[in-house]
Amino acid sequence: MTCITAFDAAVPASLARRTMKISNIKRVDWSDASLGVSEPGMSYATVITPGFKMIMELEPGGTEYVFHTSMTRVVPDQPTK
Repeated sequence: MTCITAFDAAVPASLARRTMKISNIKRVDWSDASLGVSEPGMSYATVITPGFKMIMELEPGGTEYVFHTSMTRVVPDQPTK
């Protein structure tokens, strides 16, 4: 799966038809396979996982959505505003 395909799968259907723009992107080495978004009761491989923290702004309205990525996965985080 490519990162673009993973991103498409991570975007909620209610946002898919709205315009989003990348407002910030930063390279990150995540400390484990959870990509910084761990779920209670789950265990993750403790391995440095290269990827990105991406902030996308929904237009109009300005709600920002944070996505954590590896080179093959995209995990949505919580909206920031």
